[in-house]
Amino acid sequence: RGLLHEYKAEYAEAKQCYQNAVSINPSHIKSLQHL
Repeated sequence: RGLLHEYKAEYAEAKQCYQNAVSINPSHIKSLQHL
């Protein structure tokens, strides 16, 4: 989901998706890279 929001220039929504993923799995590398 985060990537879709990024592509649509919805950066606040993208950040929220990445933060949510990291809260579930703190070692999720792809989400950490996008933050």
